[in-house]
Amino acid sequence: MDWSRIGRLWSFPGRNLSARTRWEYIGRSRTDAFQMMDGSACEEDLRHRGGRMALAFSTALDIRPSDTVLDVGCGVARVGRELASLCGAYTGADISRTLLRRARERTGHLGNVSFVHLGGMDLAELPAAHFSRLVCHLVFLHLDEPEIRALLRDFRRVLAPGGVAYFDAWNLRNNDVWDLFRRESLDPRVRRQPHRSRFYTSEAVEDWLDASGLRTIWMSDDSFLVQAVVGRDDGERSAHDRVGRRLQQEAGRIMPRGKLDFPEPEGPGPAKRTPTHDSGTA
Repeated sequence: MDWSRIGRLWSFPGRNLSARTRWEYIGRSRTDAFQMMDGSACEEDLRHRGGRMALAFSTALDIRPSDTVLDVGCGVARVGRELASLCGAYTGADISRTLLRRARERTGHLGNVSFVHLGGMDLAELPAAHFSRLVCHLVFLHLDEPEIRALLRDFRRVLAPGGVAYFDAWNLRNNDVWDLFRRESLDPRVRRQPHRSRFYTSEAVEDWLDASGLRTIWMSDDSFLVQAVVGRDDGERSAHDRVGRRLQQEAGRIMPRGKLDFPEPEGPGPAKRTPTHDSGTA
């Protein structure tokens, strides 16, 4: 990951702009958009990394060809492009129109893909009780707690009764994340930025879920992320239990390995270093 480039992208065209405005700016450039997703230098890199995560999610969450999948904060469809071929219907949602334009460019050949622009920090544009799987990957890292709580309430609303949702957040108890938290907290220039990182604990996540009408199927804070898979508290318990049994065997596929800056696993394309979550064993 080119951190100097990332810093320049976040600081231009000016400080104290909203996260939405910055993502709109970043999405104007294909190169910048790919870099900000996961450090990818080209389409080949993005497909390779996105394919690994798509396979990891589909395996761990038991995604089947009949499933309707919602990807909240989809960006350029880094994971969604590859995930669409593993499910019945894929919907990507994001606050940035320019990133969604990139996503549409990358998925134009797929017939089961749609995208929704989110007008606010909720899912008001999406239908209730519709999605059997929901993925919200590396999004809560950018959100304040009230925004997260509002989103989780909407997760419950849009999930089908037997549906499950995955999300993650920075794990404040992880030593590397704690160091990042201290560095950002001590820098007044960063503290004032709307796009600054947000840091949480598993206890905070449990509190969110209790207030959102969601039940925990699986949770882990064994890496630099707090990760959770949840379902509606009035949902179909047998469907949730099936996913829970799958996660007992396959959770390692979606758990990050290594530190915040870890090497890309062997595969096509040049080796990169990225702090973005790659799959564990997929």
